[in-house]
Amino acid sequence: MDELEKKILIYLFRDPFLSQRNIAKELGLTPPSLTYRIKKLQDEGVFQGYTVLVNPNFYGKYYGFVAFKNYYDYVGEGIFFKFKCLEWLNVYGVEGSSIPEIEDKIEGMKKNLG
Repeated sequence: MDELEKKILIYLFRDPFLSQRNIAKELGLTPPSLTYRIKKLQDEGVFQGYTVLVNPNFYGKYYGFVAFKNYYDYVGEGIFFKFKCLEWLNVYGVEGSSIPEIEDKIEGMKKNLG
C-alpha cells in the first residue's frame, strides 16, 4: 500500500459519506483513478466496505471497547464491532446486558488473546 492509498483510507475513516469526487479533488486525482484505487484496496482485502453500527444503548444494552495486539483474531458472542488497525492493534466493541457481563467477556478475550 502506497502513501496515496493510506491517505484515501484516512479520508474514508474520517467521513465515509464524503463524495469520491471531493476525495479525488483533495488528493489531486481524477474520480476514475480514485475509484480504481478504492476497488484495488477492496480486492486486496484492505478495505472491505461500509458498515452501519447501531449504538447498543438504543436497544437496551451496555457496551465498551477494548484493544489487543493483533497476534490473533477473536470471534465471539457479544462482539458488535472489530477494527483492525493499520499498526498492531485490533479494537473490539463488546456488548452485554450489564457492565459485569461485559467485564466477564473481556476477561474471556484476555485468556484467548493475551
